[in-house]
Amino acid sequence: MKKAAATLITIAGGVVVVVAVLVVLLPLVVLFGAVLGLPASPSLEALRGIVSSANLAALRQTLMVASGGALVAALVGLPLAVLLERTRLVGAGALGALCALPLAIPPYLLAFAFRAAFDDRIGLIPWPARVIVDVDSAAGIAVVLGVSLLPVVVLRVRATLRAIDGALEEAARTAGASAMRALLDVTVPLALPSAAASIALVFVAGAAAYGVPVLLGLNADPPIVVVTARIAVALQGGAALQDALGLSVALAGLAGVAFTLPLLLGRGAAVVTGKAQRPTRLELGAARWPLSLLCWAVAAVLIVCPIVALLLQGLTLRAGDGLHPANLGLHHIVDVLGRSEVRAAAATSATLAAAAAVIIVALAVVVVVARRRSSGRAARSLRLVTGLMELAYALPGTVVAVAMVLTFSQQLRLIVLERVTFTLALGGTTALLLLAYVVKEAALGFRAVDEALDQLHPSLEEAARIAGAGPLRAFLDVTLPLLRAHLVAAAVAVALPCFTELTMSVLLQAPGTSTLGVVLFSLYEYGDPQEAMALAATLVVVALLGQAAIQALARRPQR
Repeated sequence: MKKAAATLITIAGGVVVVVAVLVVLLPLVVLFGAVLGLPASPSLEALRGIVSSANLAALRQTLMVASGGALVAALVGLPLAVLLERTRLVGAGALGALCALPLAIPPYLLAFAFRAAFDDRIGLIPWPARVIVDVDSAAGIAVVLGVSLLPVVVLRVRATLRAIDGALEEAARTAGASAMRALLDVTVPLALPSAAASIALVFVAGAAAYGVPVLLGLNADPPIVVVTARIAVALQGGAALQDALGLSVALAGLAGVAFTLPLLLGRGAAVVTGKAQRPTRLELGAARWPLSLLCWAVAAVLIVCPIVALLLQGLTLRAGDGLHPANLGLHHIVDVLGRSEVRAAAATSATLAAAAAVIIVALAVVVVVARRRSSGRAARSLRLVTGLMELAYALPGTVVAVAMVLTFSQQLRLIVLERVTFTLALGGTTALLLLAYVVKEAALGFRAVDEALDQLHPSLEEAARIAGAGPLRAFLDVTLPLLRAHLVAAAVAVALPCFTELTMSVLLQAPGTSTLGVVLFSLYEYGDPQEAMALAATLVVVALLGQAAIQALARRPQR
């Protein structure tokens, strides 16, 4: 029985490795080959196209808004992380949860929220656009990107500060340093690599953004066109396809920097082993309340106000008529949800999200369990699968979409023994979009299953084995039931970003079909902006409820 289980794991692992190479590595090879002119005569035309005036302008504007977003995230996130983790702010727990809230909301929906709050024409609080910064500008795009990616900085730096042994600061205090001096001279230098890596990730995510720059940038004066928007236009075909290839490689290069930067910055960092000691929190004294109020005010302006404004805009019956009970209702929400194109898009998005979640979670269970129970070549092959999925997750969605188009736009044929022919035709089908979702979001499922298995002690299965159960029966009867809540949470965590996905959907949607993100943008630009706000508010509620379900499932005790 044990030998049969090992053989089954080996076969399943081999199939998964082959599939992962075909759907992740092959598209990337095809993309980079096309950039070099292969399989025809080698050419650097695609790379030369990067330096055209239009593409250089798009690169400059991309770097500008991405750098601005990283700056906003750093200026707001780093002080918040230190204050939340090392001081006693008033309401620190609730404030920390509030700072993580943008993770639950897709960035383009946050752009709708900022427009609902601060736009100088339709915003409920229009004066910041007239006095401080216009939402429809490079600075406005940078603020929205910085806020949407704020949790990347706050959560990562807080985790690093929490992991640093407090004994280091205590040693500095014993040598005569004040609490503040010990923090600045000991802890902050140790946290700098993590802070720099998180800011670099924010920069790359900002450079890869599509929805926020398109929604806010095209209405700017002059319009702001970023690289992802240029790629979407270039994919329409003709000679402009070379621009899409070159710009995709440029984005992939930025993602590669972000993927390796944490490893490079972590080299040489001191690691203190032994029993960890929590550092003493700094006493703020008379500054506690003012600093707490300042932090809460920043979070309220950047996070709470936009979300509340979007929800109110979705309920507003007549734009510009003010907020009063007679002007609030569900009319626009009912109307937009009753549109045939919205219902069809919702069905498509829900089906794709559910299918992607089931496939990813099932694949993650097979790969992670097989990797943990195998050794040698099989374990290395399965680690390769995990690495490929992490690589796909790190790549911008635009790059993944372009690679998928190049690889699967034509039929792929496999002839076995010169008799049997297998044909794969994904071009122009919804299946190609589903494949892109699975490839892009698979790493989320893998991490969730890995973390869930870490919480289970091996003795549970060992007891079942001692009682006479085989490896498969022990896993099905003991481990799988204990993982049920975690697997459901992982499925929801995967389904949410797929349900509201925009970038890949714009590039890969099949003719005659559409997804919610695409319909939302079309409705706002060419239909009824008020109903678009209502739809955006509905999607925000769905995202928040989904995130609440994930948290509830994660806290559920194992039984």
